[in-house]
Amino acid sequence: MADRIVVMNAGNIEQVGGPEELYDRPANLFVAGFIGSPGMNFLEGAVGADGRLQLDHGPAVPLPVRAQPGRRVTLGVRPEHVRLAAAGDPGSFEVRVISVEPTGVDTHIVCDAAGTALTVSVRERARPQPDSSLPIAFELDKVHCFDPTTGLALRP
Repeated sequence: MADRIVVMNAGNIEQVGGPEELYDRPANLFVAGFIGSPGMNFLEGAVGADGRLQLDHGPAVPLPVRAQPGRRVTLGVRPEHVRLAAAGDPGSFEVRVISVEPTGVDTHIVCDAAGTALTVSVRERARPQPDSSLPIAFELDKVHCFDPTTGLALRP
């Protein structure tokens, strides 16, 4: 197993680092989407006056970085960093269940979040029904933010 990986895109080096570094701190949208299975979820929106990300056609969600109100941001979150929440939990929001796929140790729940497919990967034996509403929340210390124009990671 290599201790350093070079991620290339169309002949250009996007990031060089160890497997955990690439997974935990992707330098840009390309690396974030390339590493991991199931892939990272991406949601688009604009930062509101309250510092939360107002998703396009959806709810406002907390952001782990401070950004200028009105700034466009692509939020990235890995499926295992989305948790099932109780309705009304701080930072939670409702999604609509599209499908549920038990994979043995994990269950993958594909949801509609403001018109964007979002995969949730949980260890608990969750079996929500398709078309049902499901409250979820992000592990904010594991959420990534990217500039949608440059694709570069926005760091706190």
